[in-house]
Amino acid sequence: MEEVRTDGEIVAASIEEADQFGVIFERHSSDIWRFLARRVGRDLAAEFTGEVFARAFEKRERFDTSRQSARPWLYGIATNVVGDYLRRRDVRNRRSRAVGVGMLERHPNPYDQADGDIDARRFRPQFDEALSRLRRRDRNTLILYAVEGLTYAEVAEALDIPTGTVRSRLSRARQRMRELLPPEIQTVLHADEGTS
Repeated sequence: MEEVRTDGEIVAASIEEADQFGVIFERHSSDIWRFLARRVGRDLAAEFTGEVFARAFEKRERFDTSRQSARPWLYGIATNVVGDYLRRRDVRNRRSRAVGVGMLERHPNPYDQADGDIDARRFRPQFDEALSRLRRRDRNTLILYAVEGLTYAEVAEALDIPTGTVRSRLSRARQRMRELLPPEIQTVLHADEGTS
């Protein structure tokens, strides 16, 4: 009869023989996956489970090998992975909302500004979704121009691309936004087109 090793013993052995760490994965991956699935959904759970065990493997020398079970340690890592994801998502959402509001609020008249605020709140989810569906380079170009107010030449300098590329990226971004957004907010995208 084979003696059952503790997680601590297995982690200790994995420092010299890396493949030993696979036993830790076999023992605990389903629990960690279920935890992650409840926190971030089934679609991300498998990816995040892999990340948890990759981080654990990298940090295995810091694990207290006198412990019987690695489960609490793994849950701690999983919590950090979820926290990192949620912080990144929240930052993206805040940036996206700020961009959406900025792009929808280009009114010199205070009455128009109030209307813009109402429109921004009403259309924000659709706008955020459309903006997130742009290619990153097109989205960056659109943001620098429409929100930050850079000229074509300044955007070109910021992104280290030719001015003609700025024009084509803006054109492509505007066209894609028109495809994705309802007609009520498309007029914002027509403002200042062609200005350099």
